[in-house]
Amino acid sequence: MALQLGDPLPDFTCDSQVGEISFHEFLGSNWGLVISCPSDHLPVPTTEFGEASRLAEEFESRKVKVLGVNASSTDSHQGWVVDVKAATGQQIGFPILSDPDRLVTPLLGMSSGNPNTIRTCIFVSPAKKVAMSMSYPVTCGMNFHEIIRIIDSLQTTEKNGVSTPVNWVRGQDCMLDIDMNEEKFDNVQRIDVPSRKNYLRMVSPDA
Repeated sequence: MALQLGDPLPDFTCDSQVGEISFHEFLGSNWGLVISCPSDHLPVPTTEFGEASRLAEEFESRKVKVLGVNASSTDSHQGWVVDVKAATGQQIGFPILSDPDRLVTPLLGMSSGNPNTIRTCIFVSPAKKVAMSMSYPVTCGMNFHEIIRIIDSLQTTEKNGVSTPVNWVRGQDCMLDIDMNEEKFDNVQRIDVPSRKNYLRMVSPDA
């Protein structure tokens, strides 16, 4: 069953190539990014896990813990880590959970009748809830520029109580929701529209 936005994520323990992982303990008070693929030694996930490793400092600076998961064994993970390093030049520095019996992926809302469709990216809030999720067909690689942008948006909106407009990137102005009181914000910029409805209001991202 697919998880909905705001749903709590249960705790669990699972083996990985770096030892047993307790999900909630691993996350601590950080944000989380869980990326899944059907198994090791697949072409598209090899590039994705390499890119997630290349961006380790970007995730760390945002207090985001990265976690992979698929149905392969921990021994298989060890071999795949070597392949990812050879193919992408990146050493995987995050755990990859081993879920051969499909016990963990249902808890994360990642299971499907067709194992090839278990390709999901889940953004986890510090409250251990689903902040956002995206699912991909096996042929389409994840866009990590967008993943970083989403993390920036989620963290900015949670911290400042604002929204982010189309194509927003960190540092750009944000928006106020229609029911948001603007009194606590400085330098609110209103966008006039023919309807004269006061619903387009821009504020600094650090408001």
